[in-house]
Amino acid sequence: NSDPTEPQASAEKSPRSFSITISPESLRSDSPAIKSRMLSQLPRGKQAELLAMVDKQQLQRNEIVMLQGNPGKSMFVIRKGQVQISRNERGKERVVGILGPGDSLGELALLTEKPYSETALTLEQCEISVISREQLDEFQTKYRNVRSTIDAYLEGWLQPNERTTAISKRR
Repeated sequence: NSDPTEPQASAEKSPRSFSITISPESLRSDSPAIKSRMLSQLPRGKQAELLAMVDKQQLQRNEIVMLQGNPGKSMFVIRKGQVQISRNERGKERVVGILGPGDSLGELALLTEKPYSETALTLEQCEISVISREQLDEFQTKYRNVRSTIDAYLEGWLQPNERTTAISKRR
């Protein structure tokens, strides 16, 4: 009597080899749609590929994702959980929004190399993708059309004098 729950020895004498191609998009089928104004300009497959190559962090409740005034070295995409966005104005903390799965933060600070303009604090356990400047640059080098998409995004957000400076820094 053999127990069906016990691992069974293979009857095969010689190993077989095969290869599987897994697209980054298939790895992210459970991921929420990305609401980032910048990343949503990219085709969904490219979004998934970028998110597959970056770090993921598990954060507990009341952890700081980014701090107002700190250098904008990364942008963040919320995969699970909720994050409170606040701004300190003249010594008073003011909540400006609550973000959830698919939302992003820190894009402009990352792209313009300016400090974060807001603080982000987790309201519950969160999973967050962290995209560094180096990772974004690597991705843009691999896909030249991504750079033009991001430059167009920047042009829509910045004042004319800021546009030239920000875009020339990225070249």
